[in-house]
Amino acid sequence: MIGFAYTSLIRYNYRSQAYTTTYVTALARNPDVAHAARYTFCEPNVNDCDETLPPKVPGQYPTTKAGACQRDDLRCWWNGPITWTDCLVNCGQENRKYTTVEPRPFANTGDNIHPTPVNADGTCKVQGLPAGARIIDDIETTVALGAEGCRPTFTRGGRFAINFASHTQPDGDVVNPGKVDFHQIGAGFGGHFWFSHSYKQAERPTYRVTGTWTINPTNKWTRVWAHMPDHGAHTRQARYVIHRPDGATEHRVIPTQWEANTWVNLGVFDFTGSGAPKVELSNFTLDGTGIQDVAWDALAVQPLDAKPRHFVVALGDSYSSGEGSGDYTRVSNQYGDDRAWRNSCRRSPHAWSQRATIPGAPATIGALAAGHDPAIDAQFAACSGARAHNLMSPSLLTGGSWQGRRAEGQYGEISQIDQGSLTPDTTAVMLSIGGNDARFTDVGMACAKALNCADGQYAMEGDSESLTDAQERLITGQVRDSVREVVRQIRVRAPNARIFVMGYPHLLEPHCEVGIPVAGVVFGISQAETTFLNQMADMLVSSALPSDAANRVHGMDPRSVFAGHGMCSVDAYVNGPQPGDLIVDDDGDPKQWLSMESMHPNKEGNQAYAGILNDYLALYNYRW
Repeated sequence: MIGFAYTSLIRYNYRSQAYTTTYVTALARNPDVAHAARYTFCEPNVNDCDETLPPKVPGQYPTTKAGACQRDDLRCWWNGPITWTDCLVNCGQENRKYTTVEPRPFANTGDNIHPTPVNADGTCKVQGLPAGARIIDDIETTVALGAEGCRPTFTRGGRFAINFASHTQPDGDVVNPGKVDFHQIGAGFGGHFWFSHSYKQAERPTYRVTGTWTINPTNKWTRVWAHMPDHGAHTRQARYVIHRPDGATEHRVIPTQWEANTWVNLGVFDFTGSGAPKVELSNFTLDGTGIQDVAWDALAVQPLDAKPRHFVVALGDSYSSGEGSGDYTRVSNQYGDDRAWRNSCRRSPHAWSQRATIPGAPATIGALAAGHDPAIDAQFAACSGARAHNLMSPSLLTGGSWQGRRAEGQYGEISQIDQGSLTPDTTAVMLSIGGNDARFTDVGMACAKALNCADGQYAMEGDSESLTDAQERLITGQVRDSVREVVRQIRVRAPNARIFVMGYPHLLEPHCEVGIPVAGVVFGISQAETTFLNQMADMLVSSALPSDAANRVHGMDPRSVFAGHGMCSVDAYVNGPQPGDLIVDDDGDPKQWLSMESMHPNKEGNQAYAGILNDYLALYNYRW
């Protein structure tokens, strides 16, 4: 209590988006002297406590460490007056302040900005799950938790437990340091969740907190969801470890800051067998610094009648994430102007991998996934701006690096191949990659500023040769090798999958000029520069797009489908320059003159891409 009096707890104010103190602290005068000594409340004639005698093991608690209490029942309770310091001189001075009216928190409707999901009849709202799903909440109760809680009437599917790392101190005491940073909040599913903060295991091994959901045996292939509360879940590296009944483990690493009460599909797993499956989540992450929250809320499972026929995974860069088509998921589109909290992966439901339809299927991949169709499990990990090393696993590379760059993900997420969605069960992988490795954005900006970037003389800053020569060498060398390495690593993790790799289209129509003509010179992109940029796309397809049908790797050329629909066309599939955010806001697009959506396929372009994938699926007999 003395520590709390001198140092205020802090809390995050979601309205002001800042951490603030919760109360005015006391004035500390001589806290070291004011603090009672260890045995101040230990007197033989008061409470049968005597530190001068040999330490005693209490008879009724034989496993308890020996101590100064001389009673077998450990009831050395203090029950008399004592003075150990002059409080007028040494004790802290209170600074209590009260307002005239102190209503209880959230007294009025709408005051609580993080209400518990609840139905009109007071039962817990189960929204976003299919009928028959079983739920394992983080706390067992039969009544509503608090005034704004909900009554649990859902079907239960197991039990939840928390485990802390232990540490033996020099004096032999066994302690659990993680308990110091372990908290609970009356929100999320059912009106309660636990949270701690993320740490690196190598730096803080004793800070570990592990939550385990033990699932009642299903003896079936089973879909698993994790519930994300609308606050108190921040980490982009929550690692869920799935323990199957056969003893094997899988994992899924996901971002959690949805800022909404949301069920997130972890995938479908083989829970056949008589054992009880388990799902574990600890507060260890690769980037943990004790700041971002890790939340333990509810888990849900749905036993399926059969193994899904399709396990589909979408990876890649902005041309795969759906950048340019809008409606991005909140968890992948936030705080673009705050480097520590930014996620600009910008995954959209309009992305071509989500809009594609497997031949013979009743709906698109995205619609089937949203509807929990039992015949498919679809995972979506693409990220805007990704380069090849952002997909790669460091464990599959010598030294963990590729071409001098550490293999790692973006915006706090781990590398796409390491997120766990690729397994021997994966049947199809869709991606595009290589455009950012070919410096397409940088080249486009350079051409917009140069008088003529394609004249064979212009060189980008940092290059030792002309831009035309540098790009040819880059694309036919490093970019080609990078794309091939990505495909190799996908094959290692998903040995049974067909891999569909999408190429890049011509962004501009052949005679397109984007800019301002002055005295016969175009300040922007001229026709000559348009030709050069389109030749880059040609080179990416001809030199870097992998295609090996015998080994189930299929390169898809989109140029003919996009012909007539580039920039400067009437029916463009590609966004032209789009105005950016001129003020700081909370989406993933930072404050800049041009939006991230510029030069990317729009909704119509992604639908055209989806049609290409549909054709290739049919061509190689990948059917529903």
